[in-house]
Amino acid sequence: MEWSGAHSLITPAGTITFNASTGDTYLHDPNTCVGLDGSGPLRTARDPRPLTDGSLQHTSFLDGRTVTIGGTIIIRSASTEAAVVTARNGMEDALSTALDSILNYTGVYQWVLTGGSTRHVGVRYDSTILYSGAWLKSYLFGLFCPNPQIY
Repeated sequence: MEWSGAHSLITPAGTITFNASTGDTYLHDPNTCVGLDGSGPLRTARDPRPLTDGSLQHTSFLDGRTVTIGGTIIIRSASTEAAVVTARNGMEDALSTALDSILNYTGVYQWVLTGGSTRHVGVRYDSTILYSGAWLKSYLFGLFCPNPQIY
């Protein structure tokens, strides 16, 4: 998964852009982002074969996938401490509002691969956002993909 390219979270409350090359941005940390690699988790079912050795293998499916996204809020537009804090607080509010809007509605998480093709997956807000750090503010939140397919 390419976590350093352009990513966005499209919600009823607006679109959050990650990894922007200019302006203020939410910069993903690939070490804290997981869940969009490969296929979703497997959901398999087996039963013991009655009165003999072995198992009965039933139809298998892909289960919903859990995605964890973390990184740092980067403020490039301000030069004073007060202006940085104001801009950062606004970005925290925007991200929290966007996530809250997909608590019971499916939003879209999309990203651009090297070469320019786009991928996307439907997501819902799944794990409370955590902000940490005093001056350099980090974020960490979870999304759930009811349909594990990446398009």
